[in-house]
Amino acid sequence: MKAQKLKDLERRLSCFLQDLLEPMGRKERRHWARVYVEGLLLDGERKSIEPLAARLAGAG
Repeated sequence: MKAQKLKDLERRLSCFLQDLLEPMGRKERRHWARVYVEGLLLDGERKSIEPLAARLAGAG
């Protein structure tokens, strides 16, 4: 996928998540909810939290 397409997708995801996560309240909750959703979108067969965390650089 080209860089411009990735930037567009990230922008669209951010807009979607902003509306979705706003009611969650605390900034930390919104941050980790976003990390979790991004993890679900990554390649990989297992989508439980440990494999997701292992694939996300800088999530810890």
